[in-house]
Amino acid sequence: MKIVVDCLARVSSSRMHKKYRELINYGLDENGKKKIMYGTDGRSMNYEDTAILNYRKKRTWDLLIEEIIELVERFGISGIHLDNGQAWPQIFKLDTDELYRLDSDRRRAYTDREIF
Repeated sequence: MKIVVDCLARVSSSRMHKKYRELINYGLDENGKKKIMYGTDGRSMNYEDTAILNYRKKRTWDLLIEEIIELVERFGISGIHLDNGQAWPQIFKLDTDELYRLDSDRRRAYTDREIF
């Protein structure tokens, strides 16, 4: 018998482990307030019990790989199943208005490094 484990592109939005806090994907709502990007790409259903990780960050990919390796080493799993694999990675359109906005001091809100 082989053991295959589901590998999700998202985590719990209400009780996530602290290692994911800096890796959550955020967007702006219609009022310009920062909000978590919940469970899907927003084109079908919105599962508010899960949050999407930010796959623009290399740290997110590194953590995913570390967790898979840990599953293999610790539990001897034979493989992983990429949930919704046709949509991996979920990278959303850039909000250039937000990325290039100026703060009240007329300086850019984000550095080149943050934008990149």
